[in-house]
Amino acid sequence: MSEQNNPQIEPQLDENQIIALRREKLHNIRKERNAYPNDFKRDSFAADLHNQYGEISKEELDPQGIPVKVAGRMMLKRQMGKASFATIQDVTGQIQLYLNNKGVSQEVLDDFNHWDLGDIVGAEGTLFKTNHGELTVRVSNIRLLSKSLRPLPDKHKGFERSGNQIPSTLRRFDCQRRIAQYLHQTQPNHPIRAQFHG
Repeated sequence: MSEQNNPQIEPQLDENQIIALRREKLHNIRKERNAYPNDFKRDSFAADLHNQYGEISKEELDPQGIPVKVAGRMMLKRQMGKASFATIQDVTGQIQLYLNNKGVSQEVLDDFNHWDLGDIVGAEGTLFKTNHGELTVRVSNIRLLSKSLRPLPDKHKGFERSGNQIPSTLRRFDCQRRIAQYLHQTQPNHPIRAQFHG
């Protein structure tokens, strides 16, 4: 996959470098506009949309042009030529967004291409189904609601520990073992104790 098709491929940076880059992006956003707008009002949740429209066929759903406003954390993003797809996750589940230069301005599309995974976005548009049958929002307006400074954890690795950290259960076990060892060593032998007590 080329760099053009997947803008999320980043050179191998450690977490501190990624956070520094994202802080710089946030600084640039603050120069232009409010970095944390609170006036976006969603009217739909992902799970409700899937429950209500998931079984409707593409041919039946597309002409209806059902308007929706959704918001969530961007979990996946891919660019395919002049079109971009993103998957956002809200408290109920995930839904796919579709953006192209016919639905949104080139300026909005350029902004979107600089957003990162983990950012929280608000989108409005109409529902349709892709050729693969996935329920999707054809975006007519999208906004960055909150910039994520930390990268999402790798879904295959999860959270990683550095090599010198010991999990808390092992530390607790080791501590309990040492206490038991100390108490055993400091207790007088039973035969000696018997002599003193008579």
